[in-house]
Amino acid sequence: MITRLDLRHFKCFETLKLPVCPLTLLAGANASGKSSVMQALVLLHQTMREHEWSSRLMLNGATIRLGAAADVIDQVYGRRNCGVALFDGAAAWFEWEFEGERDEMSMAVRNSRGETEAGSGWNVDGSQPLHYLLPAPSNGYSLTNRLRRLTYLTAERLGPREYYLYDDPQLTPVVGPRGEYTVSVLHSGRDNRVLSGFTRTTSQATTHGSLTRRTRRNATSATN
Repeated sequence: MITRLDLRHFKCFETLKLPVCPLTLLAGANASGKSSVMQALVLLHQTMREHEWSSRLMLNGATIRLGAAADVIDQVYGRRNCGVALFDGAAAWFEWEFEGERDEMSMAVRNSRGETEAGSGWNVDGSQPLHYLLPAPSNGYSLTNRLRRLTYLTAERLGPREYYLYDDPQLTPVVGPRGEYTVSVLHSGRDNRVLSGFTRTTSQATTHGSLTRRTRRNATSATN
């Protein structure tokens, strides 16, 4: 799993080194950078998913639209460059440096470097063929598979509908930024087993209900 996210000259951050846990909550005032942290991951996801062989970071697509390079590069410390790095597991790490003119709607990969857990590393510039923003072929990197399947939900989501369209599972592996593919994902995975950690047996539910009722009775007795 991703254990740390680093940003350099990205949005409001001059430098950020953020530890990541299985459950990570971001809290803070408005315009403090919470959304920017997520957007860095979403830009990687969007580029890998929609432009498999691209050597540019796509700032605008079906998942997210951030405008031009000037809207992504830190306005105080950045000029034409910004960087994103991901630390994956105990030893693997991936780092990208992107550059572009401030009015461009995408950014070129200036450099891609990193190292796998097995110890094999790379350091290539954007003139070399890239597959999912990594040296081709990159199908062996589990990080690319996880980033392509990343689920990003915006604050603006689709409300209840009288009917829902069913889309090809190959086109809708995730629920979509507005939840527009939720029904398709649920339908295509209807026969898959639910992970045991997300289920509760009948005996567990009964025990939980008994404890809840007992707690309420005790609270009522204490109040009386």
